[in-house]
Amino acid sequence: MTVTANPLVAGQGPAGVRLSADGHYLFSMNSIDNTVSMWSDLSAIAIVSLIPAAINKTNNNQAKLIWYSGNDGDYLVEIGGIGPGTGNQIDAGKCQKNVQITTTIKSTDLGINDGQYTINIYVTANGQTSGANTIIILDTIPPTRVMEVKAGLSESSIPLTWQPAVDNGSGVGGYKVYYGTTPGRYDAPNSPIDVGNITKYTLNGLQNGTVYYLTVSAYDKATNEGEKSDEVNQTPSPIHGLVTDSGGGCFIATAVFRAPGRAGRGVQIK
Repeated sequence: MTVTANPLVAGQGPAGVRLSADGHYLFSMNSIDNTVSMWSDLSAIAIVSLIPAAINKTNNNQAKLIWYSGNDGDYLVEIGGIGPGTGNQIDAGKCQKNVQITTTIKSTDLGINDGQYTINIYVTANGQTSGANTIIILDTIPPTRVMEVKAGLSESSIPLTWQPAVDNGSGVGGYKVYYGTTPGRYDAPNSPIDVGNITKYTLNGLQNGTVYYLTVSAYDKATNEGEKSDEVNQTPSPIHGLVTDSGGGCFIATAVFRAPGRAGRGVQIK
């Protein structure tokens, strides 16, 4: 967030500007004579939240900006511009000291092209105008297709890994795992599973001996979902044998036992 005051006159050589903790005073140091100038009753603006910070033009096409001013005054909210009245106005009115205001930003308020857009808030109080800004992203392009999905073998579960997708707009937000027991149909009761922004996940609570068909997709922070990966399949199965932990992983021992001096069928442990 950026806080500014207009006009700002700080003597002959301003060396720095600081805002007081309560937001009501602005101080500047004069580098020529080391004096300090002070402006009082500055209408400081605080941005509480912008949710979501990235939107698209379809299913996630608006965001809520919550903010408040440190003083009563007149406010103006614009997209872009270099000062009050130079951007695309989306909200205006009167604000009360420390009372939150919710401004809705729609995708139609932004430009045609994907990218970052600056939301500017201006408040005029006691003859002074202050401002604050934040960034919202318009992203209509989904992430790349998930590649190299691999399904491991385990009992009552299937461990999955895949290569990260790429999204040059708002960034990858996470992945969804789709699965079912029929090729091309991912209709398991809780499918798809939103696993978050990770590249490995284990499906648990599966039926041993049943073939499961799986695919993975990526979505970005604007909720655009990419194309599903190639389908893979795996059958959870019990793993028999002696499993030991040597500190570096698991070891499954296989041995054949026969009575000394006698030929015949042995007992094999797997």
